[in-house]
Amino acid sequence: MLRKRAAILLECMVALAILVSVSMVLVGTATRAVDAMQRARQTEQAADLARTTLAQIELGLMSLERATGPVGAWRDDGDSAFDDDLAEETGWRLETTSEPSPFEGLTLVTVRAMYQPGGEGGEVRAWYALTQAVRLRGREP
Repeated sequence: MLRKRAAILLECMVALAILVSVSMVLVGTATRAVDAMQRARQTEQAADLARTTLAQIELGLMSLERATGPVGAWRDDGDSAFDDDLAEETGWRLETTSEPSPFEGLTLVTVRAMYQPGGEGGEVRAWYALTQAVRLRGREP
């Protein structure tokens, strides 16, 4: 009778160990999946930020100099009801460079959008670079 109880106890312990091991693997997999999804979303946001900045440069709404540095929180000019709740530091940065293009009247502009939650010295969690030939308004090439 004692051997039978010992065997049942051993079987329960082995089953529990298997259950805990499988649970740890599943939690680790879920954590990696959530992290990958978050990085993909941040990369998508970086691409959108780079495209928007390049379009603003092309339209003459933003200068090359202003398109470099930290990106502030977006504020709605028509509705300032929630502007007090916006964080000043977003973690997003822009780096913009330009060089002469082989095509007359155009400049190669590269916009790199980066997400660095820890500030300028922190880890870059997501980034996207976009290069395009642009006719800069109000500026001779």
